[in-house]
Amino acid sequence: MEIVKIQEVKLNPNNPRLIKDDKFKKLVQSIKDFPEMLNIRPIVVNKDMIILGGNMRYKACKEAGLKEIPVIVTDLTEEQQREFLINETNRIILLSNRKFIKARRYCY
Repeated sequence: MEIVKIQEVKLNPNNPRLIKDDKFKKLVQSIKDFPEMLNIRPIVVNKDMIILGGNMRYKACKEAGLKEIPVIVTDLTEEQQREFLINETNRIILLSNRKFIKARRYCY
């Protein structure tokens, strides 16, 4: 892991994930309240500094006014990068579904 200037990192144009305004605001506040979380779960980038994992956290870091962020720089092939993006997206969908199921059980 290394700390880099936030402007060195680039959004991934192939990222399919967006979060709604209220969730994004909560993410920004979470980063302001607990910036150490980023050391536990840094942004994952390729050697060109394009984000492979953490586009929304990156946007929230910018919104929170951070000047530097922790990143893990990977040296993956193009195929491995595509696989990483798919796995990361699937992981997020799975976590979201689990939260939905848990909340639904709580309501009934």
